[in-house]
Amino acid sequence: MLMMDRMGLKRNGAPIEKQLKEVAYKDAIPAFKAELAEIGKAQGWTLEELQKRFSNKLWDEIIYS
Repeated sequence: MLMMDRMGLKRNGAPIEKQLKEVAYKDAIPAFKAELAEIGKAQGWTLEELQKRFSNKLWDEIIYS
């Protein structure tokens, strides 16, 4: 069940970011990061450089933490 409180969207009492990272996209996130790393290697940039350029709270929480 999804609920909203003053701290943000929650599912079963846990922050939605946790649900996305640990359940919904558990296998997809590592695969996505590996693909990005391969693309970056071919293009001459790193995941760290990508994070610095496109960083935001949600992206960092789900993808980079």
